[in-house]
Amino acid sequence: MTTQTPKIGLAVDDHERVLEVLTRKLGEFFDEFYTATNPADAEVILGACTVTHLVCDFDLGGWHPVGTDLVGKWRSLYPGIVRAIIHSGADRAMIPKIPEVDAVLSKPASIDALKTALHIE
Repeated sequence: MTTQTPKIGLAVDDHERVLEVLTRKLGEFFDEFYTATNPADAEVILGACTVTHLVCDFDLGGWHPVGTDLVGKWRSLYPGIVRAIIHSGADRAMIPKIPEVDAVLSKPASIDALKTALHIE
């Protein structure tokens, strides 16, 4: 008998409305789905549970590091993350390509594009 690891999603974006849309689009595909409007709140969630799938905005506003920097750091600190994507309104050509980011999607991404990038069904 095999036990399936729970799928736990986390979306990080500085816009509450974007998080509401992501929760509506993706929430049903996860055992648990969390949102955070800033890196500090995201790190509390990452430290409290084993997030397996991460969706992060590139530009979190203000003085926050960009999403690629955060994803690179978080994937090294939290090895339970099996898929991490950047979901951004920024020009995709301006987003650095790093091995810790599995895909970069433009906002608003379709549900099919999000599911494909996250490898969820």
